[in-house]
Amino acid sequence: MRQDPERIIEAVCIETGAAREALLRKGFRGVARGLLMEMLYRHGRMKQPEIGAMLGVDYSAVSVSRKRFLLMKEADPELKSLFEKTKYRISQG
Repeated sequence: MRQDPERIIEAVCIETGAAREALLRKGFRGVARGLLMEMLYRHGRMKQPEIGAMLGVDYSAVSVSRKRFLLMKEADPELKSLFEKTKYRISQG
């Protein structure tokens, strides 16, 4: 089921403590942005070019960021937990 991108942004901000404006700003660094890109792709059913346009980056940057985030998630139990908590928050609305 496709989730509203605003709901996804809100969930990522709550779970990571990132400010919405900062998270959406081009040049924001950190796992929160990779998490947001992955959640928009998976749960928002957005294509990478759409995500890139929303976040001010090229679609290839979205691809690289998602891949990097997923690799880090597999190696870090805390990041995996953050991913699951965010996914749950999105599903609960």
